[in-house]
Amino acid sequence: MNNIDRNTQILIEILQGFMQMQNVEQIETTNIYKPIFLTEAENLVQEKITSMKQRKDFNKR
Repeated sequence: MNNIDRNTQILIEILQGFMQMQNVEQIETTNIYKPIFLTEAENLVQEKITSMKQRKDFNKR
Protein backbone atom coordinates (compact mmCIF):
# COMPACT_ATOMS: atom_id res chain seq x y z
CA MET A 1 0.00 0.00 0.00
CA ASN A 2 1.51 3.34 -0.98
CA ASN A 3 1.32 6.56 1.06
CA ILE A 4 -1.64 7.94 -0.89
CA ASP A 5 -3.65 4.76 -0.42
CA ARG A 6 -2.75 4.69 3.28
CA ASN A 7 -3.65 8.36 3.78
CA THR A 8 -6.93 7.88 1.92
CA GLN A 9 -7.80 4.89 4.08
CA ILE A 10 -6.97 6.87 7.24
CA LEU A 11 -9.27 9.71 6.12
CA ILE A 12 -12.07 7.25 5.33
CA GLU A 13 -11.78 5.73 8.81
CA ILE A 14 -11.75 9.16 10.50
CA LEU A 15 -14.75 10.35 8.49
CA GLN A 16 -16.67 7.15 9.16
CA GLY A 17 -15.99 7.50 12.90
CA PHE A 18 -17.07 11.15 12.86
CA MET A 19 -20.28 10.32 11.01
CA GLN A 20 -21.08 7.56 13.51
CA MET A 21 -20.53 9.95 16.43
CA GLN A 22 -22.86 12.46 14.77
CA ASN A 23 -25.49 9.76 14.10
CA VAL A 24 -25.48 10.55 10.38
CA GLU A 25 -27.71 8.06 8.57
CA GLN A 26 -27.88 9.68 5.13
CA ILE A 27 -25.72 12.07 3.16
CA GLU A 28 -26.29 14.35 0.21
CA THR A 29 -23.88 13.04 -2.42
CA THR A 30 -21.92 15.23 -4.83
CA ASN A 31 -24.11 14.25 -7.76
CA ILE A 32 -26.90 16.08 -5.90
CA TYR A 33 -24.84 18.98 -4.53
CA LYS A 34 -21.13 19.73 -4.92
CA PRO A 35 -19.95 22.44 -2.51
CA ILE A 36 -17.38 25.03 -3.53
CA PHE A 37 -14.87 23.78 -0.95
CA LEU A 38 -14.82 20.35 -2.62
CA THR A 39 -14.18 21.85 -6.05
CA GLU A 40 -11.37 23.96 -4.59
CA ALA A 41 -9.82 20.91 -2.92
CA GLU A 42 -10.04 18.89 -6.15
CA ASN A 43 -8.37 21.72 -8.07
CA LEU A 44 -5.57 22.00 -5.51
CA VAL A 45 -4.90 18.25 -5.60
CA GLN A 46 -4.87 18.29 -9.42
CA GLU A 47 -2.39 21.19 -9.42
CA LYS A 48 -0.12 19.30 -7.00
CA ILE A 49 -0.27 16.16 -9.15
CA THR A 50 0.53 18.15 -12.29
CA SER A 51 3.43 19.89 -10.56
CA MET A 52 4.85 16.61 -9.28
CA LYS A 53 4.61 15.06 -12.76
CA GLN A 54 6.36 18.06 -14.30
CA ARG A 55 9.20 17.82 -11.75
CA LYS A 56 9.49 14.08 -12.34
CA ASP A 57 9.60 14.55 -16.12
CA PHE A 58 12.18 17.36 -15.77
CA ASN A 59 14.41 15.19 -13.59
CA LYS A 60 14.35 12.40 -16.20
CA ARG A 61 16.16 14.66 -18.68
